[in-house]
Amino acid sequence: MDDLKYILKHFSSAFKLPILLFDNKKRIIKKFQNSLTPVFPRLYLNRINPLGHTNTIYLYVTQEQDSFSVIYLDNPQNNIIVLWSSSHNLNNMKTPTSNFTEVNIELLIEYSTILYFSIYQKKPIINQPISILKHAYLSSNKNNKIVQNEINTDHGNYLKEQSMMNAIKLGNPALFERQLKTFIPSGSPGKMIKGNDLREKKDLLIVSITLFTRAAIQGGMRPEAAYDLSDLCIQKVEALSTIGNHYEIMLDIGKLFIKHIRINQGYPHFKLIYSIQDFVYHHLNSRTNLTDLALQLNYSKNYLCATFKKETGKTIVQYINELRITEAQNQIIFSKKNLSDIANSLGFTSQSYFSKTFKKYTQLSPKQYRSKFQA
Repeated sequence: MDDLKYILKHFSSAFKLPILLFDNKKRIIKKFQNSLTPVFPRLYLNRINPLGHTNTIYLYVTQEQDSFSVIYLDNPQNNIIVLWSSSHNLNNMKTPTSNFTEVNIELLIEYSTILYFSIYQKKPIINQPISILKHAYLSSNKNNKIVQNEINTDHGNYLKEQSMMNAIKLGNPALFERQLKTFIPSGSPGKMIKGNDLREKKDLLIVSITLFTRAAIQGGMRPEAAYDLSDLCIQKVEALSTIGNHYEIMLDIGKLFIKHIRINQGYPHFKLIYSIQDFVYHHLNSRTNLTDLALQLNYSKNYLCATFKKETGKTIVQYINELRITEAQNQIIFSKKNLSDIANSLGFTSQSYFSKTFKKYTQLSPKQYRSKFQA
């Protein structure tokens, strides 16, 4: 099962395609998708037969420009794999020249065949597509909540927006995704055009692209490259005939800018620097040990420290502290945790060291910072 999950994880990441693993009673075991992907509609799940032929790929097409394939596993658990392509999902934007369009049925067949062959080492039978005529997203909203912000009178929180832009400037995709997910429920961006949902979403995406462009330039991307990418993204958005979850497209565009920030920063050891930053981000809540980092990445500690310093101009410890202070700022403003709990949760050895480090980066003590922004 671990080998199967390994394959599914990397397949989903490579092809930007949500993959769902179910048991034989159609209960979810594992989702391989980004955090903004909506819940797989109950209507679709009900149409999947819990038992099918393991030599066949079953295809389904729906009324909402969705399509998905089903592969049945020949294992004791009789697991079911679903590859899901939808206009409501994260759209493919692997390169600056690609479109935001969803995966069509022909491409889904190709992806499903590759996955099937990687599991069984043989060619599958492709079943005739089955049509689902009912509308999944207009029926039971209790079972199918698309991850979108409900319209209300409060506009998005400015500080959360700035945290999101800061993640882009830092070139940190995981932090950006987290900040975007926090930003979504903070309030509606407001209504620009009444009665035209498509135009509304396009305008919001264009505004986001403009903000991402500025953040990318501040993060080290060459202005000419940033503006060219901005123009390309806007052109692709304008060409869309339908938009499901515009926040997912926003996530994809933001990550594309981050990718180009890293490229334009000109790190010769780009992958290594990213691996270090990714490890640090995912261990913010613990005391990051450079020895553990070296073992994880299979490099010597001295080589990692020297390379990171040479490429970024700062030490790994400085980078760790910057991320911790950024996270501390968010927790101080947006949570009711006491300051000692925040310090402990971010791996600071003592309250005094936390206060000293925090003031070094913000010119305010944690208590003063909370008083200033929560007043």
